[in-house]
Amino acid sequence: MSDRRRDAIAILAIIAVAIVVRAIHLIGIVRSPTFDVPIVDAETYHSLAVGLADGDGVRAGFFWQGTFYPTFLGAVYAVVGPSMLWAKVIQLAVGTATCVSTFALGRRLFGRRIGVCAALVTALYGPLIFFETELVATTWVTFFEVNLVILVLRVKDRPTPARAIVLGACAALAVLCWSLFLPFLLASAGW
Repeated sequence: MSDRRRDAIAILAIIAVAIVVRAIHLIGIVRSPTFDVPIVDAETYHSLAVGLADGDGVRAGFFWQGTFYPTFLGAVYAVVGPSMLWAKVIQLAVGTATCVSTFALGRRLFGRRIGVCAALVTALYGPLIFFETELVATTWVTFFEVNLVILVLRVKDRPTPARAIVLGACAALAVLCWSLFLPFLLASAGW
């Protein structure tokens, strides 16, 4: 069996595990009394996003944390209405993509077996799954963490303008999501 075929099978298995576990969790919490009642940070993000989706623009508090997440949430609400369920389903899909990226990073650095193990740990890690169903930026922070490392390694291996642009765009979104990415990016630029 070719390496590409083995990788494809591994990726499909990782996606299946991630989706099943996330679907079970979502079904289990959808009737929770707090499912549709965001609190603390989630409430702030939700209200900012509703304002953006309604065309109210940027309101007070928009810049109190990274601006990527309320903007993302506002875009979701603009398309499907202020549906926390849809926002959470999209975040579960982003979490599943993070599992696949974790496989890619692990495979690149340590081989296929380690990549599969790392991806399965990511797919089954309870706190990640929990935060993927909360209206907070954690899902996106994790997604950017893994993918920034992959992009930095690709640019280091073979620097091209296209790769640099993709890395720059991803880095900008990551910093807008969580400002603590900036020291990592500065260190990786020096590296």
